[in-house]
This record gives sequence, structure tokens and C-alpha cells, in this order.
Amino acid sequence: MSDTNFSGLEEKVDELIQLCADMKSENQNLRDQVSGWEDERKTLR
Repeated sequence: MSDTNFSGLEEKVDELIQLCADMKSENQNLRDQVSGWEDERKTLR
């Protein structure tokens, strides 16, 4: 594998790692929102 191909592959892997981190953070934020809504729903009942 040439250095150019390897460098391109490395960039794509780095992008995937960042995307996974972003999605993990967004997923946690959404879980927190759902938890808050569930608490609010219990309170309103």
C-alpha cells in the first residue's frame, strides 16, 4: 500500500472515530432529554 493510500485511509479512520464520538455524545444528550421528559410526565400525573 502506498503512502498516499495509507494516508487517505488514516484520514478516513480518524473521521470515523470523530463521528462515533459525536454520535455517542448526541446519544447521551438525547437519553438525558428523554429522562427529563419522563420525570416531567410523572410529575404532571
